[in-house]
Amino acid sequence: MEYIRAGCTFRKVRKDQMVETAQIKSVYSDPAGVPHVKFDIEMRKPHWPTYKEGPRILSLPVFFKNYDERVAD
Repeated sequence: MEYIRAGCTFRKVRKDQMVETAQIKSVYSDPAGVPHVKFDIEMRKPHWPTYKEGPRILSLPVFFKNYDERVAD
């Protein structure tokens, strides 16, 4: 979990040109020891207003599967 920490930013670009940017709020392990990521998300698409939402929570492997492009530390 050293690679990901609070303040890091990741993104994914969807096929419909929507750019989802996730800013990490915290990384923690649940009682079973499974690492999770708590993050806020910003969605941008050409000619659409920016949409912000959060917090969301995903397990660390699922987060990396969805947000694989690191854009800031």
